[in-house]
Amino acid sequence: MTSPSEPSVRDAAVPVRLAVTGAAGGFARTLLPHARRHRDLVTAVLCDRDVAGLRAVCRQAGYAEGDLAECGSPADARRAVERGQIALTASIDTLAEVPHDVTVEATGHAATGYAVATAAIDAGRDVVMVTKETQAVAGRRLGALARDRGVRCVAAEGDQPANLVDLVAWAQQCGLDVVAAGKSSEYDVVHDPTTGRARLSDAEFDAASLSDHWRIGDDVGGTLARRAAVLAPFVRASAADVCEMTVAANLLGLRPDVPTLHHPPARVPELADVYAASEHGGIRRADGVVDVFTQLRTPDEASFAGGVFVIVRVHDRATAEVLAGKGHVISRDRRYACLYRPHHLMGLETVRSLRRLAGTSTETAAEPAAGPVTMYGVTTARLDAGTSLRVAGHHHEIDGVEPRLATDAPSDAIPFYLLDGARIRTTLEPGTTVRSEHVRLPETSLAADCAPGRDRESSLREGASV
Repeated sequence: MTSPSEPSVRDAAVPVRLAVTGAAGGFARTLLPHARRHRDLVTAVLCDRDVAGLRAVCRQAGYAEGDLAECGSPADARRAVERGQIALTASIDTLAEVPHDVTVEATGHAATGYAVATAAIDAGRDVVMVTKETQAVAGRRLGALARDRGVRCVAAEGDQPANLVDLVAWAQQCGLDVVAAGKSSEYDVVHDPTTGRARLSDAEFDAASLSDHWRIGDDVGGTLARRAAVLAPFVRASAADVCEMTVAANLLGLRPDVPTLHHPPARVPELADVYAASEHGGIRRADGVVDVFTQLRTPDEASFAGGVFVIVRVHDRATAEVLAGKGHVISRDRRYACLYRPHHLMGLETVRSLRRLAGTSTETAAEPAAGPVTMYGVTTARLDAGTSLRVAGHHHEIDGVEPRLATDAPSDAIPFYLLDGARIRTTLEPGTTVRSEHVRLPETSLAADCAPGRDRESSLREGASV
């Protein structure tokens, strides 16, 4: 297998054939029209349960009706691709039968993503992982499987984990001392000082007192706490944020500073002060941590747009003064700088991952890995025996279970996204870490291969009784 530092070289005249799952979803909507602009990338097969919606997405992406073929069987799909059409299918099993080079996994469902990725790797195909839920549970296993097969399984650029890896790598290549890394939450708190109203996504309420705490002041922790109190009606944290930081931490060898992440409500010019070490007035307890912040801004200020940042230590005050004079985000004591990329462009950036795998780019891509950081669940409500757990909603939450992130999670704690489809064995009180003894897991290859302390055969036997 080619090492990450030695990308393979591919004849750019031979296009790379793509298969994309979850192809009617938002991520694919940004990837498909952009990929077709690159002559070294050819879409071969698209998979989504909503085939009618998938066809509509393809038409919006600029594909002609004659380019598309709805296929009810693998044989139909093979014939369509041989004719030069794009095969549209509702079945992930069809993918294995259709010739292609790279599988882009974007279903957003942990177990399905694992099944798609392992099948592709077993078939000797490269994989670009968009489904962060799968990576959070099985990143290490997928990386090992890919290495054994001599292929690559990489995190998709355009989502924050791979983007953060790229930013940290850039900073380290510059010789900078990275002490923290992270992202902004998906939505900002937008405060209009003329009306006193604050908005986060679709929620809005009166927050006139937020103006009293708009400047960070000397008491950083106190100001953040007062802002958080004003913003208490908003739900600012999400499982999706914790999931992304799980993947990023394990790719980078970093760790959470606190199990729930700090999630401070902060303005961008303050970030170097907010993420200073605690002894220097900030909230950070250690070096080498990941975190998420909620951006505070006014309606006329630009958004961080779910982008990524690093906090680096500045060892030379003269350098810090020059950077501050240029308008960079520098802490007031000149010890730290915040460097950031205020974007994650989804499929527009994923083309970089695809072209790197194709060998038509000399850059390298981040490989999913799962290190010592675990994303697990703690109950927030009483869950009675027999309760079924489901991942649902835009942020892929589990009702009654809150995600935590730690390097020292109990060895029998169930990874958060393995709980999708699980059934509670015995009543759990609020504040309980969900462990193996508490749940019956569904019959999936992800549960069979990745549940703590269980092998595939035993977990499948138990899953059959659920």
